[in-house]
Formats: sequence, structure tokens, C-alpha cells
Amino acid sequence: MMETIIKRILVAQYLLDTLHLRDWLMQSGLSRRSSSYVGRVYEVLLFSWLNRILKGFIYLLCLTDGEYRTQKDWGSGYARPSADGREYPLE
Repeated sequence: MMETIIKRILVAQYLLDTLHLRDWLMQSGLSRRSSSYVGRVYEVLLFSWLNRILKGFIYLLCLTDGEYRTQKDWGSGYARPSADGREYPLE
């Protein structure tokens, strides 16, 4: 369930990206210059804050669920996964 929520948040973040907005505006018939200007304004005023909020929400979800660990946790005695999928204890 937690993975589904995180995946949906990441998809929303991807779809709300500035490049997608510029592409949608250009496909709608707006000039490249105008769509770039609107994209820059959108990125500064809305997307930068929205992106931070979404990342913070994902971080809080990971903190509340013991199954997920942040990169900071890897250095505190947890086993580190390797390329072959096995976990090796930290020394």
C-alpha cells in the first residue's frame, strides 16, 4: 500500500514538471518564447514549492513506515544491500 502511494506521488511530480507544461503549451499553439516564459514563472512560483512539499511528504511516509529507510539510516548499523541482492552487515 505504501509503495502505491509513493508511486502515485512520484507520477504526479513527473506530470507536473515544468517541461511537460512547456510541451503542452507549445502543442496547444503557444509560441516557444511564450511557453518558456510561462514555464519559468510556473517553476519559480509554484513547482519549486510543490516539489518540496511532495518530497517532504514522501520523506514523512518513509519515516513512519519501518520498512523504508532513508540514506542517512544506512550508516547507522543497518545491513547494506549489494548488487546481488544479499545484505551485508556494516563494519
